Amino acid sequence: MTVDLPELGENELSLILNCSRLSLNGELVEQTGKLLENYVNWDSVVFYSKYHSVAPLLYNNLSSNRLIGSVPRPVYRSLLSLKHRTEYQNKIISGILDEIVREFMIYDIPVIVLKGIALVEIVYRNYGLRPLIDINLLIEENNLDKASRLLFQNGYSVRNGDPAQGYGYSQVHFSKNDNYEIHILLQWNILNWPRINGFNMDSIWENAQPARISKLDTLILSNEDLLMYLALQPDKYGYFNSVAIRKVRAPDFIFREWTNNRLIRYVDFYETLMLFKNDINWDSFEERSRDCTPDNTVSNCFCWTSQLLGDMNINYKELKQFHNLKPKFCRSIIYDMLESGSLINCSGYGLAKRVYRWWHNQKRRTIVHVIQILNILEYTFPNPIELKFYYGYGSDLYSLIYYPYHMTRSVILILIPAFYRSFIKDKFLR
Repeated sequence: MTVDLPELGENELSLILNCSRLSLNGELVEQTGKLLENYVNWDSVVFYSKYHSVAPLLYNNLSSNRLIGSVPRPVYRSLLSLKHRTEYQNKIISGILDEIVREFMIYDIPVIVLKGIALVEIVYRNYGLRPLIDINLLIEENNLDKASRLLFQNGYSVRNGDPAQGYGYSQVHFSKNDNYEIHILLQWNILNWPRINGFNMDSIWENAQPARISKLDTLILSNEDLLMYLALQPDKYGYFNSVAIRKVRAPDFIFREWTNNRLIRYVDFYETLMLFKNDINWDSFEERSRDCTPDNTVSNCFCWTSQLLGDMNINYKELKQFHNLKPKFCRSIIYDMLESGSLINCSGYGLAKRVYRWWHNQKRRTIVHVIQILNILEYTFPNPIELKFYYGYGSDLYSLIYYPYHMTRSVILILIPAFYRSFIKDKFLR
């Protein structure tokens, strides 16, 4: 729905970007101090820092560097309140994670904790600095039914009561409202369908390393796999990142509400990289990035993170994939219209303005459905490079065989969820 958002000026944008990290060096402290000497629209700063889940980091850096005195008292209280709420909610999530993983262990269900509390405890090292909304757990697909039954027994249900979850998609979303809304995502692949990728899940499990999370011994992703996983998150959720990276700078793009971006995804990647960069085999990481996706998703994350948060002293240009794929046609058209429509005067009645108004007035659920249709179309009709990457054939002549096979397979995968929604309504419902 249409919401009047506060204006984000250059001063406010720079303040948020400077403070969206675990600590400030001397240069950033000086820059931030000068920013606070100028006029700051604090309503805008609080709104966007909360929206992008970096408000606790903003408060922490302002207070730890003796800059909080330049902040109005009501703003100081708002930021402090957001930090306290983050800490309270994360402790609840940590306790729930402990209960679930312990029960999974009893029933011999191996689990890898993906980001979430693992990031909070290992990277941020403070429950009050990184807001969480769900628990992401990686399991093996053959354990899905057993894990689901355990969650049902503990009062969870499938989100939105959708029996098609788990059929055609590689995750199931569970939720429970017990004085606090709890969300659990059970995944058995790093990337959800529909997305062409070459992730070897056996390798993910083989490389997983033990860690103590939420006072419990469990598994987490290896350093390389975690960094790869985090590099894929912005493009996974951002509607037009693959198109926009060729046309605009990250600070000019991700704060637009219609893009579905969050700054915290880049902060996760940045802080994880800074923590582990001396322990990562970068030759191996480059090879893995080429084997996992046929596009420049990983390299793009390096590029935009450096634009947002500064140089990471990593030559990300060497992480370019073998093929520089062009953005998808339909996605590019929609992006261009939304971009043009957002710049045209509100009194305009051109097609771009109408598309922008329609997009801006829709509920999020409708927009998600549009993006899902785009994803399915792009998966069903891949370009020759993606098709060769996915099936691993050599000669281009094989595309004459694989293309109709891939299209048929895609149609079947599309029909499976529809079949379950129509005829097997109680499969995943209590």
